[in-house]
Amino acid sequence: MKLLPQHQKSSSFSAVVLLLLRILTLIVSYMSINSVAAINDNSSNELQALIAFKNGITQDPLGILSSWNDKNNSLPFCEWGGVTCSGNRVTRLVLPSQRLVGYISPHIGNLSFLEDLILHNNSLIGQIPQQIGCLFRLKRLVLPNNSLEGEIPHNISGCSNLIDINIASNNLVGSIPSGLGYLSNLKTMLLGYNNISGQIPASLGNLSSLTDLHLSYTNLEGRIPNTLSQLTNLKVLALELGRLSGVVPSSLYNISSLEAFSLSDNQLCGSIPFDIGSTLPNVDFFSIANNNFTGTIPNSFSNMSRLEFFMLSSNNLVGSVPSNLGNLKSLQIMSLGENKLGSGQANDLNFVDSLVNCTNLGSLGISENNFGGMLPSSIANLTTYLGYLDFSRNQIYGSISPGIQNLQGLTTLLLGSNQLTGSIPPGVGLLENLESLDLKENKLHGSIPSSFGNLSRLIQLSLNGNNLTGLVPSSLEYCKSLQVLNLANNNFQGSMPAAFGSLPSLRILSLRSNKFNGSIAEAIRHFSQLQILDLSRNYFSGQLPRQIGNLEMLKGRSNNKYALVYGGDAQLEMVIKGIEVQLEKLYYYSSGIDLSCNILEGSIPEEIGLLKGLSMLNLSHNCFSGIIPASVGNMKGLDSLDLSFNKLFGQVPDSLASLDSLGFLDLSYNNLSGRIPSGLHLDTLSGDGSAYINNSFLCGLLTNDICEDDQSTNTTDSSPPNNFEDYREEAKDKLLFCAIVALGFAVGFWGLFFVLLVKKEKMWFPYWRLVDMVARRVARCVFGL
Repeated sequence: MKLLPQHQKSSSFSAVVLLLLRILTLIVSYMSINSVAAINDNSSNELQALIAFKNGITQDPLGILSSWNDKNNSLPFCEWGGVTCSGNRVTRLVLPSQRLVGYISPHIGNLSFLEDLILHNNSLIGQIPQQIGCLFRLKRLVLPNNSLEGEIPHNISGCSNLIDINIASNNLVGSIPSGLGYLSNLKTMLLGYNNISGQIPASLGNLSSLTDLHLSYTNLEGRIPNTLSQLTNLKVLALELGRLSGVVPSSLYNISSLEAFSLSDNQLCGSIPFDIGSTLPNVDFFSIANNNFTGTIPNSFSNMSRLEFFMLSSNNLVGSVPSNLGNLKSLQIMSLGENKLGSGQANDLNFVDSLVNCTNLGSLGISENNFGGMLPSSIANLTTYLGYLDFSRNQIYGSISPGIQNLQGLTTLLLGSNQLTGSIPPGVGLLENLESLDLKENKLHGSIPSSFGNLSRLIQLSLNGNNLTGLVPSSLEYCKSLQVLNLANNNFQGSMPAAFGSLPSLRILSLRSNKFNGSIAEAIRHFSQLQILDLSRNYFSGQLPRQIGNLEMLKGRSNNKYALVYGGDAQLEMVIKGIEVQLEKLYYYSSGIDLSCNILEGSIPEEIGLLKGLSMLNLSHNCFSGIIPASVGNMKGLDSLDLSFNKLFGQVPDSLASLDSLGFLDLSYNNLSGRIPSGLHLDTLSGDGSAYINNSFLCGLLTNDICEDDQSTNTTDSSPPNNFEDYREEAKDKLLFCAIVALGFAVGFWGLFFVLLVKKEKMWFPYWRLVDMVARRVARCVFGL
């Protein structure tokens, strides 16, 4: 074998290396071309997905998508508004509060690197696309405050990296997918304010990282699963306003990490654990209101040193309120109303003394319980931050402490429906922030302090059902914000204060059952906003002014179906449809005028027909005279009309028959006359005729009197009676009548003829002619010939 020279070996090696380098270059070039093609392909997919998203949006009033353009030389999609990229791949799509209208395109599932999809506070409709389940890198899905519908996608469990899911405040239906319980990285789950139903999946107990669980304002039902107690990192548990029932699992009270615990407005039951203050030491929000919890309030609540909101109202709790709640230095709201707390004994309100230490207390409500004893003077020492104080509907007695004027922060003071005595302290008039004052249904006496004129922010004043006397102070004219004034069932006297006419916002005025007198003309002309006016059972006199037609709010019916809320109880007693009722709630459409049981006189003004939105009008038990104005038929919203016990005369207007909304009518005890109008609806209102009794000259339907024109119609009606017995009786009466007439005719005829026969023959012919004429008329009268 020949050995090659050294230089030849070196040359061969160089050639091999060069060949290898060329091959490597070709490989790299090929890979680069494929890589660029892949990148371009991916970029095209991302671009098309974004364009599809834009095409699903029908309205973009703020123009956030105006930069989204796929034409040549356009802005790269990674620089479009709301888009964030990493390495030419879309990782974030953030378009909150842009007033976008449209739907979420299913092509969103092609953004395979998407981590954040944040579209809250828009007007998106349609369903959440199933393709979202393909986004396995998705960490945050934030879609609340839209109008999305349909069910929660069941394949959302494919988003295995999901940390936050917030799809609250939409129109979603169906059940919670059990697959959500296998998203091990999930920290927040907000599904509330939807129409989702079914039960809470037990699988949610697997979410060991979960800190916030919000399932409020839904139709979820059934029991709370025990597995939720495994959520040892949970800070917020919000299950309020659903249909949950059964006993709350005791283990749920052992999640020591909890800071907010809300189960209110369900149908849950059971008792509160005695050691709850030790097992939930970090809670600052605790609410089980509006359920069926029983038992007592544990003393251990005082260990919740961070507690700010403490709400146990509307349950069946009994016993006394712990006197150590003053240890809750951070307490802001304490609501214990509508339970069975207290025993009616003198020491029931001792716990109030300790609340003096709660310097942040802003709201204290203990209404509708069994609390007895005197109203504590320590109330005057509560914090000046206190804005809401409700002790109403208990058995509290004693007087109102003059020191209450120290509570300068009060906006709502409710002490009604107790047994309070004494007079109203003038210092109440110094609470210049007061908006609602309710002292009704007590045993207060004396007069209304003139200092009430300082309450320029007062919206509701309820003093009804006491023993108050004297004149209503004219200083009330300075209460320009007043909307509800209820002074009913007292002993006030004097004329209606002209000051009432200076209250531009007054909606409800009740002065019923007092001793007011004089004319109502001056004040009523200014009540442009009035909805309810009750002046019944007083001594008002004079005429009903034509200006009653100026009540602007009653000229049409409000379409607002919401309740009037004044921070307190705006209840009213009124006579509606002849029955005294208690109106528990008042609405924007509520309306009525009751002037009954006074000494009003004169005619009812025609202008009353302008009140087309009025639902109840009661003018009974007065001295009104004249006719019922035909314009009453224009009051299309009228449900109850009572004009009884007056001196009205004339006919009942035919226009009443057009009031299809009328549910009650009473025109009794007047001097009405003529035919009662008839109508399909009107005929049903008084089947027994009671609406028209003691009107001697009324006739027609529902009375015993037949109208004259009906009589003439009956006498010309030749048709036989429908009833055979009636026909036979009528025939017998006619036969008897004919027999009497025939007998009388025979006796008279032959008697007179005998005289003529004897006396004068020349009178025979006129006599027979007269007899023939009389016979014809008798036959026509009797037989209709």
